[in-house]
Amino acid sequence: MAERLDDAKNASLRARDLAQQLLTFARGGAPIKKTASIGKLIQDTVSFSLRGSHNRSEFEFGADLSPAEIDAGQISQVIANLVVNADQVMPNGGTLHVSCENFSYSADTTPAVPDLAPGDYVRVRIRDEGVGIPEKYMKRIFDPYFTTKPKGNGFGLATAYSIIKNHNGLMMVESEVHVGTTFTIYPPAGLHQDSPAEAPRTFTPALPGTGRVLVVDDEDAIRDLVEFTLTRLGYKVSQAATALGGVTFIAKNSKLEKDSTPSFSI
Repeated sequence: MAERLDDAKNASLRARDLAQQLLTFARGGAPIKKTASIGKLIQDTVSFSLRGSHNRSEFEFGADLSPAEIDAGQISQVIANLVVNADQVMPNGGTLHVSCENFSYSADTTPAVPDLAPGDYVRVRIRDEGVGIPEKYMKRIFDPYFTTKPKGNGFGLATAYSIIKNHNGLMMVESEVHVGTTFTIYPPAGLHQDSPAEAPRTFTPALPGTGRVLVVDDEDAIRDLVEFTLTRLGYKVSQAATALGGVTFIAKNSKLEKDSTPSFSI
């Protein structure tokens, strides 16, 4: 049950963040920054973005990872864009390597990081095992409208670069053809803050239900979660991934009930 509740929470927060992104960009794209745990944000976003993919992810987080001063919704969008790109360049399967560590930069730091202002950062690296980026494209990958994808619009990396820049951070890329590509982002670290303790929650037992319910949604996770929950409450649950599939299911089962009215709720 805890796992199901965690899935529901993450899906709800993802929906909230997507709405926040639209609102933020409608106001001009300025980030609304708060001190947040970037490690969990990255792990949740990578897992969500790779759901249904045959590629896998591998995480390596440093000890005592600092929180970051970020707009969580916008940084989640950056990570999602990079993960989706990585997923698309590994059509035969592969591993997405994600690392996160504290990084303090000064004039004495070697090797030097061009264009990075001195300060404390959280360094995030996302490395794929894909086809790599040819040298002739490297200087243009962050340009709006530039894309090598037949159906791409060229805004994914341009948006990600803009978001990191507006956070007073830096995004860099290294790539080798037939080996893979590594994107590195440097969001500024925030002050350490203790998370507020949650007040104890009380739960009211749900009343048992009867009847049949057809769940129609294109997200496997949502259908599974709803079926799991409603089945525990006593309902008989069926699934369909499309509206047409739902209508077909009802029509088929209605014919089996020749003289009765279908008793489905959707």
